[in-house]
Amino acid sequence: MVWIESYEQLNRLTGNKNIINDIKAQRLAWFGHVHRMPNNNIVKKIYEWSPALTISLGRPNNRWEDDVKSDITRMKIANWKSCIRRSD
Repeated sequence: MVWIESYEQLNRLTGNKNIINDIKAQRLAWFGHVHRMPNNNIVKKIYEWSPALTISLGRPNNRWEDDVKSDITRMKIANWKSCIRRSD
C-alpha cells in the first residue's frame, strides 16, 4: 500500500493525470455497463432495488447514482439513454 502525503506526490504517481476526471469517466463507464446488463443479473437487481421502508434523519445520503447523474449534467450529456444499448 502506498501512502500519499501530498498533491505533488499524487501528481507524480498519476503522471499529472486529472484523477477527478478519471474517476468520473470510470463511474460513467460502469453506469453504462450496469444499464446494459440483462434484468436477471444480480448486479442489475441490486442496482434497481429500493428498500421498502427507510427512516432517516437529516440530510439524505448522496448515492452513487446521484453522483453519476451529477456528472452527466455537468458534462451536458442530454441523450445518455440513447447511447446505452440494452442487452435484454
